[in-house]
Amino acid sequence: MPAFFLPLVILLEFVGGLAILLGFLTRFTALFTAAFTILTAFLFHSNFAEGVNQLMFMKNLSIEGGFLELGLMGQGAYSLDRLLRKKRNRPRLFAKHTSGVMPRISPVCIGGDMGQLPARHLGSGLAQLGDGGR
Repeated sequence: MPAFFLPLVILLEFVGGLAILLGFLTRFTALFTAAFTILTAFLFHSNFAEGVNQLMFMKNLSIEGGFLELGLMGQGAYSLDRLLRKKRNRPRLFAKHTSGVMPRISPVCIGGDMGQLPARHLGSGLAQLGDGGR
C-alpha cells in the first residue's frame, strides 16, 4: 500500500473513534468504519496459513460486527446526536397558528373524530371530551 494512505488511515481511526465515543454522526461513522474494518481484514489478514493472520482476521470481523450493531441501533441516551436532535426539535411554547384553525385532534385521544376546530371554539371542543366526542 502506498505511504500516502497512512495519514488518511490514522485520521479515520482517530476521528472516527472520537466521533463514536462522543456519539456524533454515530450511524454514518459506525457503518463507514465497519466497511473499512472488513476491507482491512480481507486485504491484510487473509493469509490463513499463519495463525496470527487468522486471529487478526477474526478480530476484525468481531470489531466489524460491533460497528454494524452500532450503525443499525444508533446512538445511546448520552450522545451529541441526541442532544443536537433535542435542540432542533424543541417545541416552541408560543407557536402561532397561521391559519386560525387548530390542528386536527386525534380521534384516539378523544374518542371521536372532531376534524378541524376554529381557534375560538377550543373551549367547546374540550367540553366534548367528557361525552366521548359525541
